Amino acid sequence: MTAANLRKIDGTGWLPVELSKIGGGSPISHVPTDPTNTIASVASVSASDLVYRYACLSTNMTIEIDANLESDAYTTGTGNLETTDRGNNDNLYAGGTNLSILGTGTDF
Repeated sequence: MTAANLRKIDGTGWLPVELSKIGGGSPISHVPTDPTNTIASVASVSASDLVYRYACLSTNMTIEIDANLESDAYTTGTGNLETTDRGNNDNLYAGGTNLSILGTGTDF
């Protein structure tokens, strides 16, 4: 996939979901990508890798998107979004409609 196509919302970006077909239009204009975007091992993605991750369940049409936040403002103290997001992994920030699809450890 080319860098130009990563952020598309029509299902051809890194997130293969057609956000452009949501009733009322897509809630976002483009799919975010991590500015660093590094993976130590594609065969074993871990929570320390700087990428977004997603998973979905077709049985009940739910999704989860996770990210490893890099800013101390969002990962320490009372502002720690990774531990207060109601997801099942305190090392990642989770969003979506089912925050328990992806793993709970440091790897996936």
